[in-house]
Amino acid sequence: MSSATPRRPVDVALMRGGTSRGPVLLADALPQEQAARDAAVVRLVGGERVQTDGLGGGGPTTSKVVLVRPVADDSGGLILDYAVGNIVVGLDAVDWRGTCGNMTAAVPLYALEERIVAAPGDALVRLRNASTGRLIETLVAGAQRHERGQEAVVTTSHLDPSGAVLGALLPTGAGTDRITLGSSIYQASLVDVTHPYLFLLHDAVVGRGDVRTPDTLALIERLRGEMCVRLGLAASADEAMRSSPAVPRVVLVHRGESGDDGLKISAVSMGQPIATVPVTAAMCLAAACRIPSTLPARESAHRPHEGRLTVISPGARLSASAAIDGDGHVVSVSVDRTVRTIMRGTAWI
Repeated sequence: MSSATPRRPVDVALMRGGTSRGPVLLADALPQEQAARDAAVVRLVGGERVQTDGLGGGGPTTSKVVLVRPVADDSGGLILDYAVGNIVVGLDAVDWRGTCGNMTAAVPLYALEERIVAAPGDALVRLRNASTGRLIETLVAGAQRHERGQEAVVTTSHLDPSGAVLGALLPTGAGTDRITLGSSIYQASLVDVTHPYLFLLHDAVVGRGDVRTPDTLALIERLRGEMCVRLGLAASADEAMRSSPAVPRVVLVHRGESGDDGLKISAVSMGQPIATVPVTAAMCLAAACRIPSTLPARESAHRPHEGRLTVISPGARLSASAAIDGDGHVVSVSVDRTVRTIMRGTAWI
């Protein structure tokens, strides 16, 4: 970006939601036309891999932005429309489809600290994901006593989360599919609960290798790309990273390494491994493990206890809950996250 490019100021809160971080700001502060809005977001966060000219951190969990718009609902109350943008590092592109469970938890705290909503003892704040249209109920514990900069505990409950992005709980119509690459056949499950995830078996894809090696990441992206083609999200597997970088994300299930303590996974987002547990992945897994036809339910020894599942990654563990009715409909999924505002100030974009 040329230093001569005109810049304008915007008010921004840099927030940590769970294990993610990114700028949160009012949607009206940016251009409303999509191309101009995306260009502004890339300038804000940074599009290059190290993101030294923006607020991003160079990885999938720190290359996000949240836009918030308070609107009146049908009953005259207030609801917060929000959208999470995932910046595709190195491509100067933004993927707005789906959501981020970590940064979703930052939205109600942002609204409380900016006095968009009132702060009773425990604040119940309703959200609506602008990308999916789905509703989220959030509860900020101890909101009335909260001071800016302090950590807060936020419970998020995603209501009717099935098919939020791709239109169906099982977008391919099957609980388990097969993806063929040359002479190799890989089992896979695509489940869309809050966000679509492609579940693969760690021992089949990685074996005794390392998920972080370039060859393994290339194989994972090829498998993801083939699923994108099957879903009509990309014209070819090679083109999937540009046309649909965050849909679906990938989780590798460690078969035989899980027990009563939880389910072990390795996560990959936009071509990069993630050491932590993505919140949407935990919620999706909590539901998937209760659907017998899916790979997580069939291949893992673990079953959620009373709807709650503990998911374990190399660097973290997270518990999520799924409520499913007698007809197999996912009523809601929920999780608790800690949230904090790191700084509040002016950014030039």
